[in-house]
Amino acid sequence: MGDRKLCEHCQQKPAIASVGDVAICIDCMRSYQEALWFRSRSMYLDFARHAALMNHIQADMDSNYAGILPPTPPIRILPLPIEEGDVNLTNISIDRSTVGVVNTGNVQRLDAAISLLQTDDNKELRESLTRLSEAVLASRSVSAIDKDEIVQHLSFLAQQTVESKESRMSYLVKQAVTRVRQLVSVSADLLTLWQVVEPALDHAFA
Repeated sequence: MGDRKLCEHCQQKPAIASVGDVAICIDCMRSYQEALWFRSRSMYLDFARHAALMNHIQADMDSNYAGILPPTPPIRILPLPIEEGDVNLTNISIDRSTVGVVNTGNVQRLDAAISLLQTDDNKELRESLTRLSEAVLASRSVSAIDKDEIVQHLSFLAQQTVESKESRMSYLVKQAVTRVRQLVSVSADLLTLWQVVEPALDHAFA
């Protein structure tokens, strides 16, 4: 047992798998898989936004030729699957009454994203993001749909802070920050919490 190779990433736990030539433990493997999921989701959101814009522009152009030319078929945007199930969280405390109201898969991914912020430099961001997440999920001022959207944006932002500057999706980061600010503005308490998170994000992205 003592001869087992340690994870080459965290240097703390036994390695159980490898990514390329790097041996990693189960926790680091989970973080790696979460990072891949966030990246693929970001790519999907980027495609969906551009496709929706193209559909809108094309529909506007088609209206100029109504009755002359057939309408152009829109770009098909498939919805992401909704995930449900038991909530197993490390950082976020969630009331049982909230389970079933919000997408539990999104909450779990947000919790996993917060777990990525383990360095001392990210301590303020990790703690303020946790407080905001809990407040959003418990809020009666925010609809279930808006809660899900906020959770998804916060997950994306947390994951992006640990990406290299070259790999960050700066345009989507700005959009996510703006959108979260809009969504939490319905509650003075949530806005106050966000005003702590936002500068912490700015520091992490600096």
